[in-house]
Amino acid sequence: HKKKKSKTDPAASQEKIKCSANKVGDVSSFGKSKGSTPKDNLSTQKNSGKSCDAATTTSKEAAKSKEDEKTLKINTMTKTVNNSNGKTPPSSSKFSDRGPTKAEKMEYDKERLRLEAEKLKIKADKGQSKIRLQNERLRLKAEKMQLLKKELDIRIMMIDARVMPEMQRLYFEELQREIIMRRSRA
Repeated sequence: HKKKKSKTDPAASQEKIKCSANKVGDVSSFGKSKGSTPKDNLSTQKNSGKSCDAATTTSKEAAKSKEDEKTLKINTMTKTVNNSNGKTPPSSSKFSDRGPTKAEKMEYDKERLRLEAEKLKIKADKGQSKIRLQNERLRLKAEKMQLLKKELDIRIMMIDARVMPEMQRLYFEELQREIIMRRSRA
């Protein structure tokens, strides 16, 4: 089962020419080699024909594998182009090996400065909100103290000091007078 060789396959054509030359050389030296018999030359001729056929088959396989590789490369390139919707891949861009331009650097610096300013503004806002929270806590604490003081004043004013022992009575009467004086000032 010999495969037909394509007319465009130069490797196979050269292989054929070599095999033909070997056969012609073997036939022309038929019976002339030292110590060889016509039988030996015939077997050599048959063996060389087999080796030529094997060489031809090997060259065909090599040519076929080369064609397969080319087809695979073309298919891979086509897939790459198809995946990028007709655009060339980024690695083949003529600008890919260059660094950023001055305009890009300036744009990058502007963005970096803007982000730093935002960070500082956020920090300042956090600091101000912390201060506001502390002030609010202090105000609430002061309010609570005032309410407690008023409650205590009301209790003191409700105490009947006449039924208490004299020292205690004098103490509470003095407290009641101070409360009345504070209220009259306010």
